[in-house]
Amino acid sequence: MLQNDKASSEAAPEPGPLPVPDYSPRSYSASELLRMGLRLAAAAGVFFLIIWLCER
Repeated sequence: MLQNDKASSEAAPEPGPLPVPDYSPRSYSASELLRMGLRLAAAAGVFFLIIWLCER
């Protein structure tokens, strides 16, 4: 008796090539730049606060 197995008769599709990652520099909006600047200033402030507290 013949078995009609659909899964074995249909081959899986070949995977295509992976997409190439985009390494071009990203342009940030003004609000993103402001947020990053504030985070940097806050991190620098915390760093100098810790240094100041250790030197007291």
